[in-house]
Amino acid sequence: LFPSVRRLLKEYGINNSKDVKATGQKNRLLKGDVLKYINSKSLKPLPKDKLIPPHSASPSTTTTTTTTTASKPEPQLNTIINKQTNHKVIYEDIPNNNVRRVIATKLTQSKQQVPHFYMTVECELDKVLELRKTLPDNVKVSVNDFVLRACALALRDNPLANAKWSDKEGQVVMNNSVDISFAVSTDRGLITPIIANTDKKQLGQIATEAKELAGKARDGKLKPEEFIGGTFSVSNLGMFGISTFSAIINYPQAGILAIGTGRKVIRSVVSDVPYVPPTIANVVDVTLSGDNRVFDDEIAAKFLQSFKKYLSNP
Repeated sequence: LFPSVRRLLKEYGINNSKDVKATGQKNRLLKGDVLKYINSKSLKPLPKDKLIPPHSASPSTTTTTTTTTASKPEPQLNTIINKQTNHKVIYEDIPNNNVRRVIATKLTQSKQQVPHFYMTVECELDKVLELRKTLPDNVKVSVNDFVLRACALALRDNPLANAKWSDKEGQVVMNNSVDISFAVSTDRGLITPIIANTDKKQLGQIATEAKELAGKARDGKLKPEEFIGGTFSVSNLGMFGISTFSAIINYPQAGILAIGTGRKVIRSVVSDVPYVPPTIANVVDVTLSGDNRVFDDEIAAKFLQSFKKYLSNP
């Protein structure tokens, strides 16, 4: 069971997980399954004193640990008592699952071995937002779908940006296709499904595939070829209100775009007319994290220039 699932079962006193219908891959119990069961039974969380294991008094700082099994890594409830203040601090250790362990290894490898460098561009979103309003109700296209398409087209136009560094050969290796990975947050950790040949697909097809892949990622149903590989990544934290951030390169890829949240800015208008009122524009900051062995300043700037063109004029 995932740590989040075990925690919910414990908090709501569900002793037999078999009572909850599992919908995950290989009949795996998911967090959504437990939440659905809790809502259907109108369950309430157990009092905290029933969740905390008993501790024995000690003249010094004491730690008590409870685990449910010895064969699997399980969350551990720990109680620390301070001798001087008699203050109790209760915390929970949650071991990493296999996915998070792999992510930690890859990110550490990327940050230690890949020379990251960063470049940010501001893109206007007004035409994207206007176009979305004209789409039929049954056509669901998100701003992120426009971002994926703009990124793919920019890589197509700038093939030197669609490359990676080969440690074995000690040189840049060009990718034969444009396959965009996009970050999806799941209970097991961050997964990056891949839209193959993104530059050759229409916006609607990208939107459909992105939605399907994100759903499969959250359900743990992705096939290996649907998340292993890719030539470039996109991470979007705009829905969380993050204005700008720098992402870690998804090694062995050479670049990743970090998409912030949209915001309104005032634009002054330069004109021969004595007074032209300023306009309000919707913009977003996009930051490229690039492998400096692949991206020099000119390659990065040209890629971001193309990306801005495609996103601002869909």
